Amino acid sequence: MEILLYTEDPAIELRLRAALAQNYTLRQITSSRQLAAALLAAIATAIMLDGKSADTEGLCLWLHNSVECPIFVIAAGDEAAERVRFLRAGADDVLAPACQCVEIIARLQAKLRRTAANQARYTSGRSSQIVPRPILIRGLELHLSPTELHLLAALQSHVGTFVSTDELLQEIWGTGAQPGSLRYHILQLRRRLSDIQDTLRIENRRGRGYRLVVQPDALC
Repeated sequence: MEILLYTEDPAIELRLRAALAQNYTLRQITSSRQLAAALLAAIATAIMLDGKSADTEGLCLWLHNSVECPIFVIAAGDEAAERVRFLRAGADDVLAPACQCVEIIARLQAKLRRTAANQARYTSGRSSQIVPRPILIRGLELHLSPTELHLLAALQSHVGTFVSTDELLQEIWGTGAQPGSLRYHILQLRRRLSDIQDTLRIENRRGRGYRLVVQPDALC
């Protein structure tokens, strides 16, 4: 199981690698671009962010709206205001800078147990629609993430009509979501659909939003 650690601080990387070595593989990420690439390439067990990074708060919000794994922040200090800021931005837990290894493991395992329990509930009942599933387009099976599938469905419900950024944000994430999250997932969905652009494509126009253009009988 892989933990993604976003930090440029070698001391934090060494301490967490030692703490997690027996149970997890730690992968260090030093830029938001590397983080996005890593999330596309594989499913992380959890993500840890260095609270000293200038973009940590923004990353918390983006990840909260983009991934289902737990998000941890290693706080820069012991101020309650800092912990509250990260929690409000979407972090699942904030670790004190001097947090002991045994506490890190305990907090991580507690969050993972809750995540596993939630995922088990999603597979039955009304929430099962958020589980990733393939969609078949002109004989090609595309595996979309829950957010990509939701986004495609939202665009399909208004097919041929432009849907504003605000409407899509409200439809998919509700209040508090940022336009950057939508732009990121539009980009990823376009990449998934890149092999069938003549059949299904997403257009955008400044001031009007996005629309799905579908050829007849494209979806089956």
